[in-house]
Amino acid sequence: MNKTPRGRRVLAVLAGALLGLTAFANPAGATPRGADKPYLFTHTFTINGGIATATVTPNSDLDVAEEVTLVSYFAPKPQFATPQYVFESKTGTLKEKNGVVTLEVAVPDCNTQVDLFFGGQKDVIDPLDGSRYYGDTKLGEKKGPGSRSQGPAGWFNGGNKACVQPAVQPVAQCDGTVDLQLSNNGKLSKYDVEFRVTGAGFQKTVKVAAGKGETVEVPAGVGEVKVTAPGLQDFTYSWTRPETCVPTAAGENDCKTVTITVTNPEGNTPAKAEVKYGSETKTTTVAPGASELVTFPAGEATTATVTYPEITGTEPVIVGVKKGECSSPSPSASVSTTPSDNPSDNPSESPSESPSGSASASTSPVATTPVAGDDEDGSLPLTGSATAGIAGGAFLLLVAGAVLFILARRRKVNFTA
Repeated sequence: MNKTPRGRRVLAVLAGALLGLTAFANPAGATPRGADKPYLFTHTFTINGGIATATVTPNSDLDVAEEVTLVSYFAPKPQFATPQYVFESKTGTLKEKNGVVTLEVAVPDCNTQVDLFFGGQKDVIDPLDGSRYYGDTKLGEKKGPGSRSQGPAGWFNGGNKACVQPAVQPVAQCDGTVDLQLSNNGKLSKYDVEFRVTGAGFQKTVKVAAGKGETVEVPAGVGEVKVTAPGLQDFTYSWTRPETCVPTAAGENDCKTVTITVTNPEGNTPAKAEVKYGSETKTTTVAPGASELVTFPAGEATTATVTYPEITGTEPVIVGVKKGECSSPSPSASVSTTPSDNPSDNPSESPSESPSGSASASTSPVATTPVAGDDEDGSLPLTGSATAGIAGGAFLLLVAGAVLFILARRRKVNFTA
């Protein structure tokens, strides 16, 4: 009565041993899921040095070609979270037995997810926002289309930093304020970034969207400012006066007065300037966007020194005031004469003497122009042909007077009472 049960146990043991030998004899890539459902594909999946690599091989010829895709994502966290944005994807086609398809995609240097799934580029989800998933199409799943391939799980989540590239650019203003330009538009910037700005008596939090920028104005007198944000190395900055905010000075010397012009840029604070020329020093305060003139009697010095005592970090400025060519007193105006009415006369010719020795002169009237500083009646000394005429007449009168004098001595004249 007990032989039958014992025989059944022996048969069960022999059957189990036979199944074990069969499983040992089959290679891993061809291990069947069951007598009626063997694995159709074998795959590998690795991530190394920022590159994800997958190989997929059909274990038999396929009646219909099938696509397989490897895709990498930007992710908000190192664990599964949404939304995710495609970084890179590649697709291959499977058809013949042992026809290996190799796929490689770059992995972003931040939090990421990588998926290997049955499907083509039209099936890539971007963004992966939670409304759709690859689900059981991923290779290595325990059920669904992905379970047809034997190999490791065809997905990966990881990373060690946020997928953002925040940056800070300080812009100092002349009045002591600082504009902090916060940006979130780098290649890896796929998510909003929250910046925190703090200083003495000042703090502000600003959220900057991916691909955008914001500006925070820090008041004057805050001192050192600190900016923190995910993915940003702590940033500190203290206001320093830009070179364009330092007043300028220029000098002039007209031989009587030295003038120093001090100009204060627009947007600056009022600037106190001390100007020294020779042994004299003068002080002025210049309003923003304005200029002030400081004057001194001209001396031998060819430079002036301008100092801004209330602007830290500035050095005295040497301003050149080299004397230019000073104008000399104007010479008396030249007098022109009116040409003779006689067209044959040449007014440029000098008067000539007659054969008899008496000077000949033009009798044409001469126009003269009064000049300040001449004779009291305003007339000019006669020159040219008019002077020659007068001289000739005087000579004739002198000769006539001499003749009459000689005749009077030779002849005695009696007068009757």
